[in-house]
Amino acid sequence: MKVAHENIVRLIGYCDHTNHEHIEHNGKLIFAKYRQILICTEYMPNGSLTSHINGKIYNNTACPPQY
Repeated sequence: MKVAHENIVRLIGYCDHTNHEHIEHNGKLIFAKYRQILICTEYMPNGSLTSHINGKIYNNTACPPQY
């Protein structure tokens, strides 16, 4: 399905990685699984919709705060 609209960004690609490791939790060794997902979209020169909704627009030279 192909959609074209000025308010829709194109998905370029994605990466989905699941990692397994043994970690200590509450004094017990457990087998944990965690997932990392990365999406790559086309450039949004005016910022993302989330940024506009939250009023957090940053210029290209400033780094947004990391939480």
